[in-house]
Amino acid sequence: ILDELKISYLINEDGLNIKETVLNGNLEVDCSECLDLVPSLAFLFAYSYGSFTLKHLENLRYKESNRLEEIIKSLNVFNISYELIGDTLVIHGSKDNLTSKIKVNCSFDHRIVMMNTLFLKYNNGGEINSFSAVDKSFGNFFKIFN
Repeated sequence: ILDELKISYLINEDGLNIKETVLNGNLEVDCSECLDLVPSLAFLFAYSYGSFTLKHLENLRYKESNRLEEIIKSLNVFNISYELIGDTLVIHGSKDNLTSKIKVNCSFDHRIVMMNTLFLKYNNGGEINSFSAVDKSFGNFFKIFN
């Protein structure tokens, strides 16, 4: 997906490092085989220019939380334009929708907490509940993230 977007990145022992870039264009992603990436893609596409389509999201509803509902909730909180058509989410990205510091209330779901942390960081900070949910998959997430 990053290659299709022509994003410069490096994978090493520290993880995935993405060079800040301006994404322009449109992309359609079949998410049926990569549902765990959807929260991260939602964040990435929210602050890119273009329309980005995430398809086959039906099974997001049956994860630790209803992740589709949680992603939609976050897009609303951070004023991101989108369309939900059945199990397809189209995100209309823009770097112009920044919010001020806010408090995010989300479900106790590690991937949703990490996604909202990215949103908060990009939007100059704020607070998040359920932060200990990251212990499920990435216990030192906040230590490394800072």
